[in-house]
Order: sequence, then C-alpha cells, then structure tokens
Amino acid sequence: MMKEDIKTCSHLTNLKYDDWNKTKELHMNAVKTIKSYVDREKQSTDNQKSRQQPKAQQKGNYSESELLANLRMVKLYFHHILQDEIGRILSTVSKLNADCVDRSFTELQDEGFSDDGLFDKMKDSFVPLTIGDKCMDYDQQIKKSKQEQNDKLLKYQQLKEQTQRSGQSIVDIQRTWQKKDQVLVERILQYTNVRDEQIKTKLRYETHRKIHQDFLANIKTTKVSQNVDKKLVKPHHGLIMYGPPGTGTKTPHAEKWAITITSDPFLLRQFCSDVNFTLTKKEEDDEEEERRKSEDKIKCVKCKGYYIVNDNKMGSCNHHDEFVYDNLSPGLKMYTQLMAIEQLNLAEYKSISMNYNQEQREQYERTKIRFML
Repeated sequence: MMKEDIKTCSHLTNLKYDDWNKTKELHMNAVKTIKSYVDREKQSTDNQKSRQQPKAQQKGNYSESELLANLRMVKLYFHHILQDEIGRILSTVSKLNADCVDRSFTELQDEGFSDDGLFDKMKDSFVPLTIGDKCMDYDQQIKKSKQEQNDKLLKYQQLKEQTQRSGQSIVDIQRTWQKKDQVLVERILQYTNVRDEQIKTKLRYETHRKIHQDFLANIKTTKVSQNVDKKLVKPHHGLIMYGPPGTGTKTPHAEKWAITITSDPFLLRQFCSDVNFTLTKKEEDDEEEERRKSEDKIKCVKCKGYYIVNDNKMGSCNHHDEFVYDNLSPGLKMYTQLMAIEQLNLAEYKSISMNYNQEQREQYERTKIRFML
C-alpha cells in the first residue's frame, strides 16, 4: 500500500471506484479483499452513526439542504395555486438553489457515504434545475459581448497593422526626403564651386586671349629676319659714309644718309639686301622671344610639355592650361573650361532624356565621356 502512496486509513476509505482500478502494485484478488473489508468497515460505521443520532433530530431538525429544498417546494406550491393570478407577472417557475445541491452532497459525505466518482455526475443532472431563463439570457449576452470583444480586438489589430505600415511609410518618405535634400545640398555646393571656377576660368581665358591677340599683332607687324651668318665681319662705317677707297666721293647729303642707315639696322638691311648682316643683341632677343611664344601656343603653360592625345577624352597635358583641345575634330578644336562644362552638361542631359531613343542616348553618353577631364 505504501507503493501506491496510501498511508492512512481515511485515505483508504475515501478511495473511489476508479482509484481502485488504477492500483498497479497490488494483485486483483488482494484489491478485492481489501475493498470488501473497507466497505464492511464503512457500513458498520454508518450503522453506528445512525444508532447514535437522537430521535428528536430525526423527527424535527432539518439540514440546510433540506430547508432549501422545502423552500423551493413551497414556492412551487404557491406558483401552482396562484398561477392564474400571478402567471402574467411570474412567467418562470422558481429554480432550485445551487447551494442546495452542493450542501446535499456535502452532507452525504459527512454521513459516511463514499464518493466513488458518481457525485460529480449526479451534480450535473441537477444543473438544469438551477438555471433560469435570466441565466440563459445572461449567457446570450455574455456570448454576444465576447463576440463583440473579438470583433473589436480584430479591428484593433487591423488598425494597429495599418498604423505600423503608415509609420513605416512615413519613415521611408523621411529617409527619401533626407537623401534628396542631401543630394540637393551637394549639387548646390557643386554648382557654387563650378560657378566660382568658371569665373576664374573666364578671367584666365580673357588674360590668355589678350596675350594671344598681342602675339598675333606682333607677328603681323614683325618681319621674319633672314638667317644670318654670324661669322661675317661687320663692314666699317667709312665704307658707307665715304664710299670705297679711292673714289673721293663725299657730299653732305651722302653723309646724312649714311648716318641714318647705320643707326637703324632695319634700314641698313633694306639698302644692303645682298649682304648678310649680323643681328644686334636686342634683335636676337626679340627673335628668340617670338620663337618661344610661337612654340608656347601648343604647350601647357604649367609643365611646358606638348599636348598628348587620349583615346577616350580630349587632348590635354597632365596639368592642363585651362584649355580643352578636341583631337577628334579637324583642326584641333579648342574649348575653354566654361565651354567644356556646358558641352558636358548638355550631353549629360541628353543622355538621360526620354525625348531620345536608346541609340541616341548611348551616343550622348559617349560624347559626355570625352568632356569628363
């Protein structure tokens, strides 16, 4: 019995029918023998209690469950007698009090009757007598309230999900707006830098243009001198002033012309074209400066190197001289930085515009690469 966790006699006497069948450690014959002794002990105890009860209690004293049952019987009697008079007011018959059922089974256990698992089933049979129409109405209202609660809960969940989606959409819109705002700020800054650079480029372009015009004016007004053999001896002034030796020609007019011619190398070369005269230091410097300026027209003003040709871009040197040379165009077309930026912006716009087909946009994309220095 200790293995079945049965340690007291009261526990043994209160075992139900199902509990006896669940015993595993005891043999079936042993279970039957023990159960018969327990039932016999219960019966002897009940007989002894019944003999000890006083006769006055058996005749006149009622338990609480009996009083509640008798009270309902009185109500049923009056309801039956006065059915015609109060039937309109009392439409339902008085129901049995639930405490009456609970107390009755408690009293049965107190009197010694064992609960073999039938008390709960017997209580269920009395349930219809304890439920009134109002209780049924209450049940309907409870069900209706629960249904409304479930509907509201479902609607709340839907609204909550919709609110979350709206909040996520707002967050996405804010992120997109922040990105666009950042891009706008960067473009404004880029535009400001490009504008400042264009102003500087324009000033440099005007300076270079003025220098270029000065070079052209100097080329037009200066005659290229002939090659001079510097090994020749410069003739003596007397040869011009007084003529060859032995002639004896000397006039004031010839003297004036001789002085004028010898003082100006240009006139000297004009009247003596058959003789190669050496150049003066100033003429040599001017000629060297003119040659250097002519060469600088095709060199970078920073690195003094000749322009190189790139297959994908415009011709330029490593440092640039503020000009852009188109090697793909005939005659080495020259652009200023401002003009190159305008060409780049125009090609970039046309490369993404939907007004042109795919082939044209690709052509403008290739044109755009040429101006991306």
